[in-house]
Amino acid sequence: MANVQPATAQVQPIYILQQPQSAPVAQVQPTTTVEAPAIRESRADQLRKQREDLERQTEDKLMQKLEDDRVLSEKERSERIFNLQPAATPTAAPAPAPVIVQQPPSPAPVAVQQAPVLAPEAVVTTKIDGPTAPASEEDKSKFSIGGLAGLGAYPSVNNVSGTYSVGAGLSIEFPERLGVEIAALFSSYRVTNANSCVYPYCVSGGGLVLQLNQTNIIGGLTYHILDTRVSPVIGALAGYTRRSYSNLVTYGINSSTTSGSNALDGGILVGVDIMATKKLSIGADFRYMMNISYTTDNALAYYGPILGNPVETLNYYIASITLKLAL
Repeated sequence: MANVQPATAQVQPIYILQQPQSAPVAQVQPTTTVEAPAIRESRADQLRKQREDLERQTEDKLMQKLEDDRVLSEKERSERIFNLQPAATPTAAPAPAPVIVQQPPSPAPVAVQQAPVLAPEAVVTTKIDGPTAPASEEDKSKFSIGGLAGLGAYPSVNNVSGTYSVGAGLSIEFPERLGVEIAALFSSYRVTNANSCVYPYCVSGGGLVLQLNQTNIIGGLTYHILDTRVSPVIGALAGYTRRSYSNLVTYGINSSTTSGSNALDGGILVGVDIMATKKLSIGADFRYMMNISYTTDNALAYYGPILGNPVETLNYYIASITLKLAL
């Protein structure tokens, strides 16, 4: 009997093929409209949007300008490199990219567009003549008016005595401390006999007293030594002097003759000025005068043995206190 061996069972995989399922049919839903209440923009929102639109427009225009310049520059550079045409005149250099500057936190950032930088051009300078700047107080000349009062004297004789002297003056002081002044002074003197007066020059040998009125018109150059509140002053003077005598005895017996003289004098000035305020100054002047020439109204108006030497030939001085007001 033949040997029958049992067969080994082999399991084969079974494949199940599934048909694809059809996609579900979408159901069309009716359109639903949801309406929300209209939101009304505030005035600030409207202005903000308007500003943002303007910023965008400005930025767009600037970018267009930059790109145009870059295209033109690149085109000219290409033409120069490839010798397509002679080199053109250099134009504006390309500007750097716009810089965005962020401001501190705000409702909306603000973009600041930097303007394109152009190549430097030739600078043309035009001189325009216009009014010069006003001069300072120190650079101006100072005009002053003032008055003075004092006393005159003839120091070389003892028979001429001063009674008073008054006057007024005008002065100009330049920035270099040089100055010009003119003054008018009136002085009164008493003249007595130098010697005994005998007949017929004096009735019964009595005394003779004359009234001398003297008018001086003096001009001069002055210099303030210091540019300080208290300043010494020196100067050179020249002037005209008119003298009038009352009851002057002429040669003979007339004792009521009025006569006078005209003279030209020169002299020096020494003094001091003190600035009390910006406009007001107080000072002291000493004017020493010497005769240059003179003429008399009456040649017989002097009789030496009685009156002494003619007053016109004598040196004299006028000391005074001054008060000046700057204009």
